[in-house]
Amino acid sequence: MFLRILCLAALLCLPLAGQAEPLLSLPTASVVKVTARTECASSSQGSGVVVGPGIVITSAHGVQGATEVRIVKDGITYFASAHILAPELDLCLLRVPALSYPAVTFASEASIQTNLRVNTIGFPGGQGPVITKGSITGLWRFRSSSLIQSDATIRSGSSGGGLFTEDGRLAGITTFTVLSYEGLNFCLPVSWIPELLTRPWTPGTTVPSCKTRETLLQEFLDGMTENPNNRVAWESFSRAWVSSRPNDAEAWFSLGHTLFQQIVEAREHQNPDPAILDAAHQAYLKTVELNPSHSRAWNNLGVIQDALGDSTTAIASLRKAVLLQTDYPLAWLNLGSVCVNTHNYSEGARAFQRGLSSLPDEASSWARLALCEEKLGRWDEAIRHLRIALRIRPMHLEWWTDLAQICQRVNRAHEFAATHSYIQKRLPTFAEEISHHVKAYL
Repeated sequence: MFLRILCLAALLCLPLAGQAEPLLSLPTASVVKVTARTECASSSQGSGVVVGPGIVITSAHGVQGATEVRIVKDGITYFASAHILAPELDLCLLRVPALSYPAVTFASEASIQTNLRVNTIGFPGGQGPVITKGSITGLWRFRSSSLIQSDATIRSGSSGGGLFTEDGRLAGITTFTVLSYEGLNFCLPVSWIPELLTRPWTPGTTVPSCKTRETLLQEFLDGMTENPNNRVAWESFSRAWVSSRPNDAEAWFSLGHTLFQQIVEAREHQNPDPAILDAAHQAYLKTVELNPSHSRAWNNLGVIQDALGDSTTAIASLRKAVLLQTDYPLAWLNLGSVCVNTHNYSEGARAFQRGLSSLPDEASSWARLALCEEKLGRWDEAIRHLRIALRIRPMHLEWWTDLAQICQRVNRAHEFAATHSYIQKRLPTFAEEISHHVKAYL
């Protein structure tokens, strides 16, 4: 579990739908305890729900890095034999052949509405099953579905358990909380499970990746802000979060993140609003003051500082980001870009090479690396890097011009011709436009 949130009004109201025939009771027999021996920590304990014959669903973050996963029910331990991992959904299916407990019945998506009375069932602290009562307080658009916000409490160890309607149907999988307030929680929609069941099984339960709390938070924020319908309400929430918890680094990062998204989108069409730039700058400064090891905040702070024209400080912030997380390719590429702005081509070239080793499809970064190499007199490397950029984005006329200029300068017209022939065969009309545009250089 890694997040908690203030209660907000629903963003999405779904139409009312008739309920199916009620079940006799809450399906506590179908909720199990999940324990994992992991490489991320000495041990992990969560909850799971039986969703098919010998099949249990749980939270992916609860079994990440697992070398062994066990299901415990009524004092009996069962071993998982295969899994289907969906880290992008924070879900994992476990095949447990010996498990004979009944599968739950799914609630219809149309029946999931705000104010619906619900119950969570899980194993907080390894004890249970424990039932907590509450209601659905909000629905957010999240990865093409509805993320469920509820005030039914999720405590440590409950993650991966079930959110059930009062008639015992599974509405969602309890997954995380955002603020340190009890009873304000998020659940993943049950509608994701049928598709997940169609994926191929992987033998064993070894889940190699381990994600930090910071990474899990970032993925959540990315998911919440990628849908425009959430952004106004999420900004309002983030401001309320900051107001109520001014010493919470995650609150400030959440505010900075939602403002940063607005800045990135604005830069594609116009100059960002200076007030938004300044607010994002202050939010990230506060984040790193409260949590100096927050690499993503240092990265975003560096981008904002560069946009504000403070390239020297931006470089210092980006250097901090890559020092804290050496395998952070986006921060390396951002560092390279700011170094180009300050004519620090040696460091820029090194930064681009580090970033492109993990993000090789970033065409503009290959072109900027070529610029660094050109400024350093490394003509062979500059030509090679521009050719890579043009293979990825062949319709970029400015890069064709840059390649022609370099080839003319070092008397290597054949280098330009070798790349140009690729376009001549595939896009002859554009090849003629290139030839006309660069004829002064060849």
